Amino acid sequence: MNFLLNLFQKTKQHRDAFITVFAVALMMTACQSNTVLQTASDSGFGGTGHSSQGFGDTGIIGTITKFGSIWVNGIEISYGDSTEITSDLIPNDHLKVGQQVILETLSGEHKTLTQKIHIYYPLAGKITQITENDLVINHLNHIQMTNKTLFDDALSLKKGSYVSVNGYQTDLNNWTATRIGQNPENKNFSHPYPTVAFSKAIKKVVIETSSRQLSKWKSLLKNNETAGHLTTKTDQHIVLQGKYEKGRVTFVKITPYSDFIINQAEKNALMKPKETPEEVNNLKQDQNEMIKLQQEQYEMIQLQQEQNEMMQLQRDQKDTLQDQVQQVQQLQELKDQFDQLQGINNQMGRPTY
Repeated sequence: MNFLLNLFQKTKQHRDAFITVFAVALMMTACQSNTVLQTASDSGFGGTGHSSQGFGDTGIIGTITKFGSIWVNGIEISYGDSTEITSDLIPNDHLKVGQQVILETLSGEHKTLTQKIHIYYPLAGKITQITENDLVINHLNHIQMTNKTLFDDALSLKKGSYVSVNGYQTDLNNWTATRIGQNPENKNFSHPYPTVAFSKAIKKVVIETSSRQLSKWKSLLKNNETAGHLTTKTDQHIVLQGKYEKGRVTFVKITPYSDFIINQAEKNALMKPKETPEEVNNLKQDQNEMIKLQQEQYEMIQLQQEQNEMMQLQRDQKDTLQDQVQQVQQLQELKDQFDQLQGINNQMGRPTY
């Protein structure tokens, strides 16, 4: 009995500890779930506090590829609650992956910050023709959809629907879509070139574009010699870099888009600040605490398994004991029957055996 009482008390202690850990896990899960619900996977607002370096006073045009803060042309750009967001499409638009944006960064080479982001939609209108991988907008603009094209939730892609298009031009009236979205006000427009100009404060530009759209930037170049270098493959997806002064671009460098993203990622990795000894120590402590918690959880699981095995053994012993009791009862019944027969034989004078 003392053994069972001690086992019960020990089991209760572990059970209480298990309940506490389980409750904490539930709270952590709930917090994570709330975070996911508040921010969609391809939309965002706010930032991490980190940003790329070396892009102060820069005019940037490009596609949002991820959040935290926002990443455009491989550059991490921080923004906050007071950042103004404007749009060609609707007054209260939201940032989403796959959209093209136009922005100017603030002064400073150690952080890349912006106070205003303009969402640039090259095209908006009615779907007049649709196939599996292509759309035609307003009978004129052909939109290619690829496995990288993103779509707004609950978007209706059918003839007669109004949509907005983000992407880059590959040929006259031909586009590759990075995102196709809602067009709630049924707007019709074609803006092959950005609709917002850079201010006088801008000193350099980083512009995602295509070879087809280079005619726009040629008109901004300071001299014909620089313009002569802008000869590339007709449908190439590129990034244009240069100095910017008095509305003109000089010292132009053109890089294939994928190469530019890779190069910028390598620069970001080199510029990433190293962790301080205190941060490393805190990380180790967190890891050790996690390992300890996992070990405790494992031990509780092991204890629970042992308890289950013991309970099963007790059930088996109880069943065996019940079988033995039944057998004793059956033997007792047989003995009683035998005694009765023996008494009857004695009364009849028959010999007993």
